[in-house]
Amino acid sequence: MKILVVSHHLPPKYRAGAELYAFRQALWLQHQGHIVQAIAAEDIEAAVPRLEVRPETFSGIEIDRIYFNRLSYPNPLRASHNNPEVLAYMEQKLKDFQPDVMLVNACYLLGVGVLEAAKKQGVPVVLTLHDFWFLCQRITLMKPDGTLCDGKVTAADCALCISKDQRRYLLMDKFSGGLAGKALTAGAEAGWEPFKWLLGGSEKIQTLTDRRQLLLERLAGVEQVIAPSQYLKKVFVENGFPADKIHYCRYGLDTTQLEKLKPSGGQGKGAGGLGFPTTDNRQLTTPLRIGYMGQILPHKGVDVLVKAFRKLDAPTAHLSIYGVMGRDPDYDALLRKLAEGNARIKFAGAYQPDELPGILANLDTVVVPSIWLENSPIVIMEAQAAGLPVITTNLGGMAEMVQHDHSGLLFERKDVAGLAQQLRRLVEEPGLLQKLRAGVAPVKSLAQEFAELLPIYEQVVGAKKTSV
Repeated sequence: MKILVVSHHLPPKYRAGAELYAFRQALWLQHQGHIVQAIAAEDIEAAVPRLEVRPETFSGIEIDRIYFNRLSYPNPLRASHNNPEVLAYMEQKLKDFQPDVMLVNACYLLGVGVLEAAKKQGVPVVLTLHDFWFLCQRITLMKPDGTLCDGKVTAADCALCISKDQRRYLLMDKFSGGLAGKALTAGAEAGWEPFKWLLGGSEKIQTLTDRRQLLLERLAGVEQVIAPSQYLKKVFVENGFPADKIHYCRYGLDTTQLEKLKPSGGQGKGAGGLGFPTTDNRQLTTPLRIGYMGQILPHKGVDVLVKAFRKLDAPTAHLSIYGVMGRDPDYDALLRKLAEGNARIKFAGAYQPDELPGILANLDTVVVPSIWLENSPIVIMEAQAAGLPVITTNLGGMAEMVQHDHSGLLFERKDVAGLAQQLRRLVEEPGLLQKLRAGVAPVKSLAQEFAELLPIYEQVVGAKKTSV
């Protein structure tokens, strides 16, 4: 088959979970003999007068990297989900490449022009949901004050949420106990222009109204939607999307190198090679090597982990934080201040994919403390593939991936004391770390995932050909 893979970003510059998934998808399919090309946004605030496409080959995959300036459009908010230049580019791309199927990894940054072009050209689409972009302008269903949203909101609610990026709106709502925000949205929904103006104006509210309707209509128009977590599927169904149109399929992973780190039995040797005996009578002086890997951003909850670690009274415990800093300087400064004076906390910086086995080999557990509704974090799968127990937030798709007290440990969202207690248990409870290691189940491989997905691709391609 000729396959076009579309993603909001791709490596090497971008290496978050969804980007890595899309790239691994392209590589695996090409290795199976399919003809694969890819498309990704590279810079959405580029110093260019109009959309530019810069083709390149990376790791054997032909990629069109797209550059445009989102702020140059008359209505940047509308262009963030319905970009006419992306639509025009996609129409031409599909005419030139003529793929049998297009695999879309959400539509964030590129917008629904990707789907509209495919519909016009008669190209079937299989779309993988990685987040809540089709329901939420912020993608995360999390408000600026840190509270979660269920997606069942009005355009005025969304306008207020976006306005809270400005500190005065956030403080106004905080000090009024939420009453000011409720008054603004009620007035806007009643059609009172001064209230609409305070929320950004009638055009902003109308754009957000149109956004939800347009995006869900376009999503319903694709041939097949994939959800990598039951929780993600549940949220979309609760917001009116047909359940029979979403197929649940957990991500797969190239486990070849990571599975070599698993214990081989006998002495109960851990992934880090510590060789604790099966009795594992650990005391507070026993080393515990804790790791975090991922984006260094507020919604990832790294501050929750640092605060919890500082409560851990275990002098030989160490925390290594792997990830790129610099995307949010204020948050970076907060983390460094929280870690100040504690030599056992290390900001280890970015890492390359080939360094991952070495990192995991020197950890006893991985913590995923996200405060947003994570879908299916690949870092959890990577840790589990190496035989490491994961400690994560009891929330969203994360809670599906870890069985509390069996393959890992769970704690409540933002609960610093709760996370500290789970870390303390690893130090104080004899045999717990061994028990959790033994409970880590094998991770689905890429081959297993695509054995499930390839028939879906072939089905939508076949259905399109028979309908022509």
